[in-house]
Amino acid sequence: MFPKERRGLSVYIFSRKGVPLLALPAEGRLPMEPSQVEGVLAVAGGFDPLDEGEDYRRTRARYDEYGILGLRGEHAVVAMVSPDGLGDDLLPELERFLKRCDRRLRRVTTR
Repeated sequence: MFPKERRGLSVYIFSRKGVPLLALPAEGRLPMEPSQVEGVLAVAGGFDPLDEGEDYRRTRARYDEYGILGLRGEHAVVAMVSPDGLGDDLLPELERFLKRCDRRLRRVTTR
C-alpha cells in the first residue's frame, strides 16, 4: 500500500466526527495514540482543497518529532504519521487509500 522504504510510517483512520476507527502501526507499535493524532489534526485544522473542485482536503502538522499528513474525505479522515516528516510524495497513495475508505464507509452508512 505505502512504500516500504518509508520506515516508521503509521496510518490512522477516523470518522468525520473524529472517532478513531482503525490504526495501522509501523514496526509493531503506534508512535502516537489515535486520540493524540485526532487532537493534533483538530488543532491544525484548516484542511485545504487538494485541487480546485476536489472533495478531498489536506492538512499538515508537527507533533514533537513526528510529521502528520491528514486528508479529509466525505466519510473519513486518514492520517499518516512518520518520524521522517512527510512530503507530497505520499499524497497520491494516501488519497487512493482515503477513496477506498470513503467507498466502504458509504456502503456501511447507507444500509
